[in-house]
Amino acid sequence: AAGELVPLLHGDYDRAGIQATLNARLGEADGHWATDLLARWVDAGLVVDATPKPNQFSMSTVRPQVTFLGHTSIMLQSRQTTVITDPLYRIDLGTPAHALDVARLPLGAICLTHAHWDHCNPATLLQFDKRTPLILPRVRTPTAFNPPMAPGMRLLGFSDIRELDPWDTTMIGDIEMVAVPFHGEQDEPDADIDHYTYVLRTDGLCVYGGVDAYRDTYGEMLPTLERVCHEWRPTMAFLPVSRMMYAWRYGGVNGFCRYVDTDLLDQWFQYTAGAEQAVEWARVLGVIRVVPYATFNFSPFDVPPESRELDRALHAANLGGLLLPLRPFDAAGPLDLTDASSAAMRRHYLLMVLRAGAAAKRMDRRLKDNLGYRLVKRLLKRNGSPAAAHHH
Repeated sequence: AAGELVPLLHGDYDRAGIQATLNARLGEADGHWATDLLARWVDAGLVVDATPKPNQFSMSTVRPQVTFLGHTSIMLQSRQTTVITDPLYRIDLGTPAHALDVARLPLGAICLTHAHWDHCNPATLLQFDKRTPLILPRVRTPTAFNPPMAPGMRLLGFSDIRELDPWDTTMIGDIEMVAVPFHGEQDEPDADIDHYTYVLRTDGLCVYGGVDAYRDTYGEMLPTLERVCHEWRPTMAFLPVSRMMYAWRYGGVNGFCRYVDTDLLDQWFQYTAGAEQAVEWARVLGVIRVVPYATFNFSPFDVPPESRELDRALHAANLGGLLLPLRPFDAAGPLDLTDASSAAMRRHYLLMVLRAGAAAKRMDRRLKDNLGYRLVKRLLKRNGSPAAAHHH
């Protein structure tokens, strides 16, 4: 019932419309519960009447268009439909409030690549219309860190859940979606992890998303990417560059294991791909543009140092022309895949922002032990400077 109620509060319905919709979608008991909850929220001042604002994601008419929504979330808008991947929108992480305009769009599907909290986030998913189809990986070997996702999604209220095996293809309107095999994020040796990376293809644009992939005890991504290049020929790739490292004794990102080979206890392992792997993958995929992601950046004002590392690595490999460092909520279309002067100027601007932001972060780290510098930063935050307010 909460799953049906929350998406109706985004401003596209008045109170009578919310109650009528709840009555139409829910049975008597759940409908009464949701209506009572809404009344309690209104009385507590948690819900207020407001005039709906224009949806920022409907303003551009460029189609097809892919928008980077932060971390590993992207949105592909084709001529007929819209698909998003791994939505994660939380104000406490620095996500601007207008990001939730995504939940007001009529979506063809939400693609959830795996069960980790930053890819399948219940608090975020609660905001979306529960009639939206969900595309999930089919979990063949359930474990504590490889859980089936469908039961939890049904509890949230989603009813159209589609589970895909590796290399399965599904059509979402005029967008072809391919569940590409995933190697990486293995919390212990030989663990089965049922995740997917993906291809999203529509007329005029084909995107590959590498999510958090790298390698595991069953293989690495290169043979998979060779097949992606041969069969789908992506023109743009969103590639992970976080290069997360863990010690075997502490498990992976989940911090626990069922067992660990005692010979590995003092060794460290790479959990996700870094800049070096992204360069190699870009070469194998044969893409025209590469966008770094999977760095937990949610604000347009945040410049991940890992993106600057990819910038350097691509230049060292004579592939510097591939980099398109989109910031959260930046969009790209077919024009950005060309050498048109406007596309070149935009890419040059984004590279300048990336390099200047990375230099500012380096300077910030060098000055962090300076008492006067820390006091100035604290005063700026207290006075509500735009950057500080955005992050806090």
